Amino acid sequence: METNLVSPSGFIVAGSEKTYTTSGAQNDPQTVALVLPAGAEGGTYKAKVFVFDKASGRLETTCEKTFTVTGCTLACTATVPSTGQVGQAISFTSTATATGCAGAPEYFWFFGDGTTIVAQAQNTTYTYSAPGTYTWELVVVLGNARCVKSGTITISPGGGTTCTLGCNAVVPTTATVGQTISFQGSATATNCSGTPQYFWTFGDGTTAVAQAQNTTFSYPAAGTYTWELIVVLGTTRCVRTGTINVTSGTPSSCVLGCDAVVPTTGTVGTAITFQGSATTSNCSGTPEYFWRFGDGTTAVAQGRTVTATYDLPGTYTWELTVVVNGALCVRRGTITIIGGPATGCRVGCSAVVPAVALVNQQVQFVGGATATGCTGTPEYFWFFGDGTTAVAQAQNTTWRYSRPGTYTWEYMVVIDGVWCRRSGQITIVSGAGCVLNCAAVVPATAQVGQTVSFRGFASWANCSRSPAYLWDFGDRTMPSGDATTTHVYSAPGSYEWQLTTVVDGVYCVRSGVIVVTSAAQPAACTYSQWFQVGTQATGIGANWRTDVAILNPTSATAQVQLRLHTSTAGIKTLATTVAAGRQVLVANVAGQMGYNGSGGLQLCSDQPVRANSRTYNQASATDTYGQYYGPYTTNQAVWAGELAWLVGLKENAAFRSNIALTNTGATPARVAVTLFNGDGTRLGGYTESLAAGEWKQQTRVFQKFAGRTDIGSGFARVAVLSGTGVIVSASVIDNKTGDATTNPWLF
Repeated sequence: METNLVSPSGFIVAGSEKTYTTSGAQNDPQTVALVLPAGAEGGTYKAKVFVFDKASGRLETTCEKTFTVTGCTLACTATVPSTGQVGQAISFTSTATATGCAGAPEYFWFFGDGTTIVAQAQNTTYTYSAPGTYTWELVVVLGNARCVKSGTITISPGGGTTCTLGCNAVVPTTATVGQTISFQGSATATNCSGTPQYFWTFGDGTTAVAQAQNTTFSYPAAGTYTWELIVVLGTTRCVRTGTINVTSGTPSSCVLGCDAVVPTTGTVGTAITFQGSATTSNCSGTPEYFWRFGDGTTAVAQGRTVTATYDLPGTYTWELTVVVNGALCVRRGTITIIGGPATGCRVGCSAVVPAVALVNQQVQFVGGATATGCTGTPEYFWFFGDGTTAVAQAQNTTWRYSRPGTYTWEYMVVIDGVWCRRSGQITIVSGAGCVLNCAAVVPATAQVGQTVSFRGFASWANCSRSPAYLWDFGDRTMPSGDATTTHVYSAPGSYEWQLTTVVDGVYCVRSGVIVVTSAAQPAACTYSQWFQVGTQATGIGANWRTDVAILNPTSATAQVQLRLHTSTAGIKTLATTVAAGRQVLVANVAGQMGYNGSGGLQLCSDQPVRANSRTYNQASATDTYGQYYGPYTTNQAVWAGELAWLVGLKENAAFRSNIALTNTGATPARVAVTLFNGDGTRLGGYTESLAAGEWKQQTRVFQKFAGRTDIGSGFARVAVLSGTGVIVSASVIDNKTGDATTNPWLF
């Protein structure tokens, strides 16, 4: 039997969802116990009982009983003016009356202007920055009782005048294919506050949008295109459109130039912006940009402007490759990253390695190190990047490369657990002096049966002929010898492809992974379960990954779809099948979806599968440590009007605490988190607004929201103000080892 208790507000009472295993004849009486929590709201409750056949799981019968409870009731009022002006401090006041309740009400104001600002006070003031009509809301919480009031306020511009916005666009009427075309915008604003935002679209059927007042664009094909400029200031818009006639021009050789703007310094864990640009002449396509960050990973970012985060201090050699019509332009530079784990030890290092050497030549690798505030002795490690497992554990060493190619070496210095890393490239030639560079463009994902494009590019100097190309698709099928080719995968999986270019005995190799999924998806999300988070992300000295293990105990094959609800890329999906009686382990779920970041992780299936997830730090190629996150249905998570508790939290020199929330419901949720010391003293708090499926985590909550770093015993109360099904958990992290312990919520 399964039971639940539905409150007068229509929510399932926390702790009432229980399962009983019973036996006996059909009409034998059975007893179940449903207990109301302290401070329950008053009104009419519905007790529901569901009886299932134990062997088949089939629902046999249900029954329902209603009863009335005199409990905690809460009434409230809200007083807010109906109009106001931009920049005016507007008063929001309220009252609350509680009957049969213990404690004092808590007040939460939401202002409806799209910000995340929430006032946690009975009376407050707020200033709107733009004109418009906004829906405000007051939520009062006391125990399990809630009172909600809402209304609208109309904000007009200051001085009682209306914001007017004019704009203009200057764009040539004709151009040629591949020409860099200037798009110039301007705007005039009267009685407006703020700065105009500019958005250009180019009418060529792509999704390209330039968010700048002035920009450039190149059309890859002849035709007449309709461009559009949209200028936005607050809620006011100005639009200009026009056409440009692009002709093929006179064919000649494509000339490509490029530049890169990258900071010379940065901090561990901070996003660094990499900006690229290109100039073309007589080229028929649009330049494509590929960034490599030199941190020893295989990460490649495709975009003119991208960001990357380094997880260790050191000096890294980044590289920008721009490709158009087979022409390549390469720019390189270095960035020095400082910071690291919480320690007084700071390590610097340097490496001197030749840029070019001959096959079988003895190459000198010279390293240096500096240390401040460290007590230990430096340890040195050299990696030569030639596919061998050789590691030289010495400050200075030598190495011989047995074949031509470009190799990425790496030098590491370790003192007191703090790392410094340097890396670079050395080109090994056969003696003829031929130099070869290459790039590969392959999508990150595809489906079974889909035609996938593989594009290879190369540039060379001092070579006797053009290079040869060889594509290996990773699925043990016949390779291709074309620079650009296509391939169709016949089965789902993760395939490691490789492009090899060779000329005069000099090799250039590029590789990557393409994730191929089955086109078959569950017909519907018949069975749905959620995990707190799915991730492929960097943290403080960590590289986080999520694996999911799926067991199918039924007698039929299960169609399963994993859905990662992201805040930046929508819902990413990955499909798999699980045979009857078998288990499947899906490793690095977000990585197989081609996504870097975190989100709420949902598992949909057409059979009642069992699943568990592990989110862990990939500390090295062989070492991991992390946390298990179990599955929850939406009904099992925390609903509006319910309270959850997180215990055993710490924030001091030895430990830190994070709090994570995931909204499994189909509607937005609002959550209030209150922090307490172990003696019950309220220290501070914050609120979160969660979209459907959204995951959010606040790190070091006691430091961030209470200003305390001396908490040896703390706890948190989590109140769901609106929404259905919020998963709540905390992580208590050991600052020395980085190991995290999962603290699930308690009712």
